[in-house]
Amino acid sequence: MSALVTDEVQRGLIPWTFDGLVEAWRFLGQRAVRREYENALTRFLRGRYSPQDGVAHFWRFGEIDWFLEHWGSRLRAARLIRGGRVSGRLLAVLAEAPFTTTRRYGADYCWTFDLDTVLARIEGETEK
Repeated sequence: MSALVTDEVQRGLIPWTFDGLVEAWRFLGQRAVRREYENALTRFLRGRYSPQDGVAHFWRFGEIDWFLEHWGSRLRAARLIRGGRVSGRLLAVLAEAPFTTTRRYGADYCWTFDLDTVLARIEGETEK
């Protein structure tokens, strides 16, 4: 993959459709753990998307998984996760939002979702 495509993937600039994300989510189950879902998700995406989009969606799914785990208590307080179920509004934003902040990833940093930006997007969608 070219450096430009890699940057687009790692910065979350290639959006996913809500329906596509929900389809993968249901295929894997909401509480998938990275070790358990990597192989299954790769096979699932390979059968539905181009190589570039498949890599982008795989990366995005991993960041969604991290975001939900890392910010779970705040998302539950905002009632975006109830009884272990993630709201459709939250998933819709995470399917399309670019990554606007970074987090530690081993010795490096990687791009990911910013909690305040995600919440503001959800609030904006609610007001429409």
